[in-house]
Amino acid sequence: MIPEPLANGFCFGEGPRWFEGLLWFSDMLGEAVHTSTLGGALTTLPLPGHSPSGLGFRPDGSLLIASAEDRQVLRYDGESVVAVADLTGLVPANLGDMVIDDAGRAYIGSQAPQALGGGVIVRLDPDDSAAKATIVASDLDFPNGMVITPDRKTLIVAESIGRRLTAFTIDDDGALGDRRVFAEGLDGPPDGIALDAEGGVWTSMTLAHQFERIVEGGAVTDRIDMGERVAIACAPAAPNAASCFCCRAPTPILSAWWAPGDRSSTPCRSPRPAPGRPETPERRHVTDSYYELIDPPGGLADALGEKFRATDLARGTWSAAIQHGGPVSALLVRALERCERRDDTRLSRVVIDLLGGVPADGDLWVSARVQRGGKQIELVTAEMLATGPDGAPRPVARASGWRLQLQDTQAIAHAAAELPRPRAEARNRNLKAKEWDRNYVHSLQWLWLTEPLKPGAGESWIKPEVDLVQGETMTQLERLFAVADCANGIGSKLDITKWTFLNTDLAVHVFRVPDGEWVGIRAETSYGPDGIGSTIGTLYDEQGAVGAIQQSVLVRRRPPKA
Repeated sequence: MIPEPLANGFCFGEGPRWFEGLLWFSDMLGEAVHTSTLGGALTTLPLPGHSPSGLGFRPDGSLLIASAEDRQVLRYDGESVVAVADLTGLVPANLGDMVIDDAGRAYIGSQAPQALGGGVIVRLDPDDSAAKATIVASDLDFPNGMVITPDRKTLIVAESIGRRLTAFTIDDDGALGDRRVFAEGLDGPPDGIALDAEGGVWTSMTLAHQFERIVEGGAVTDRIDMGERVAIACAPAAPNAASCFCCRAPTPILSAWWAPGDRSSTPCRSPRPAPGRPETPERRHVTDSYYELIDPPGGLADALGEKFRATDLARGTWSAAIQHGGPVSALLVRALERCERRDDTRLSRVVIDLLGGVPADGDLWVSARVQRGGKQIELVTAEMLATGPDGAPRPVARASGWRLQLQDTQAIAHAAAELPRPRAEARNRNLKAKEWDRNYVHSLQWLWLTEPLKPGAGESWIKPEVDLVQGETMTQLERLFAVADCANGIGSKLDITKWTFLNTDLAVHVFRVPDGEWVGIRAETSYGPDGIGSTIGTLYDEQGAVGAIQQSVLVRRRPPKA
């Protein structure tokens, strides 16, 4: 089934609603609400300074708009827009979706994860008094899309981080009670949801790149594949209609929020699959590399060292303009291992210092030398250069490694750290990134044993699915360092919508060379009171611990959106 595009050119479409023959939807990052006819004719309601998200219509036909970042509720009466409620002092986080019942009561989600105290649902009564706004549900794991059943007795909310749909009974006075699970263990974090005439909940599986029809209990009866686009939100075209509207985007909201220049969010119209005929999306298998070697050693080698160019798979997740620390670290380790190679030694400790953002575009040069020679102990260093603003090469990353002489100590081999649970018990989160615009995470199989942001150490199994350098097979240490930098993210306890946490280095001690394709990471990050953190973790193969990692972390609060 191929969805039919209806309109495009938006930053990030959200909150679609069908009302009086028009599709209404928000453009969160474009600061506007739009309408579209079935023929694609558009109108725009500009909302400068606001980030519209959830929409809903009162019985009198007025439109309520949840403005996410300033936590206000706006009302549009067809002529003017006014703020009717400021929920800043009541809610713990930005506003999300909204649904309105027949009495005109608006239910609005505030999107905090349980790890940070939990999100809430606020009820705003028709008199629009913020003083009378009431929290009617709490301890939700990032509440998102909401619907009310046709009998007006049940509200269903998507909990994105919790990966479940939760149902509440709506009391006569508008209170929510009898909390229960409608469906859990979903294929991806659910975003917007819509209810069809048969009681199925159409759910936007954001990073799984599909919309799923889910019935109570969790069975998936139908799917609509979005290909390389992220599934954001959906709405039925009309009661009992045979089609629905789907909002899709090139990237998840967090990436789009940081780099809203790609104005390619698209509302589309898709016929609903026949009940009982799921469409399973096909995913492409990636075979590629992080780098291409432009000038190898020897005759054509650049005087600055071996010259490389990064592929899109080296691009970072904080910004597509800079490289992820994993490929950078692995390329430096490659240089350390190859420098005046000795078969009777190996790297024992490697420190990578990231001197700034490593550009994702342009030439890179990598060189290495023995800093301190010795029979049993050697210090080897490597440096990566990139073209600076003045056009001249400048250092962007450095590595130093102790290379120690080998000896047979099999009889006393021991690893103190306990092995994480096996991969079979992990949750597959590959779809969180497999179809993003091509970047580092796209190159991995990433299995989580723990829930992100939960208390305690985070644990994952990760396998790079690409080569480090095109045409070369990665060594075991190159493979280890290709993913070791992920420890900071695995151990993080911070909401990335409010904080950045970039590591400036990684120090890895390797007491045993790993074996196999999978790398296990157990890590936890601690934060001081002055903007500095530290990640400490253990690295594994599937037989046991192989080493330890530590990272310095620069923690910064995100500035409010201008």
